[in-house]
Amino acid sequence: METARGIVGKLGTIFELGKAVDEAVSTARRNEAKCEELAQRVERVVAEALHQHKAAAATELVRLRRARDDALKLIESYRRESLFFRLVRSDELAAKFKDINDRITHCLADLNAADVARMKKDLDQLRRANNSLSNPLLHCSKKKEINAGKNGNKGG
Repeated sequence: METARGIVGKLGTIFELGKAVDEAVSTARRNEAKCEELAQRVERVVAEALHQHKAAAATELVRLRRARDDALKLIESYRRESLFFRLVRSDELAAKFKDINDRITHCLADLNAADVARMKKDLDQLRRANNSLSNPLLHCSKKKEINAGKNGNKGG
């Protein structure tokens, strides 16, 4: 006959196992949502970013395309896996979803930073061009104002 301590120990083990299975199921359910979110993000955000940044630095676009391709592979493999494997690999899958999502975020941030740098460069070029062209125009405009003031007019 089994002792009370042995029975309590087995019940504790069964409880812990049940708790672990419950956590795995919960993680698998969260992964289901993360998988769908990642799929939507790849469809919406990454596709748009790749379309808009055709002229961006090649390395940035290559990184983003690789992240997109990895995301699509992960999504497809996740959808093909059985519930059992989703449960067994739930923590691993959660880490993979997070990793790819982070990679996409970093790529998009880098592309945005490159956009800002390009816009700043373009603005600087426009300012220089404007300064080189505007000086003669400013002198002509000021002469008109001075002459108009002499004749009693306010400008024109």
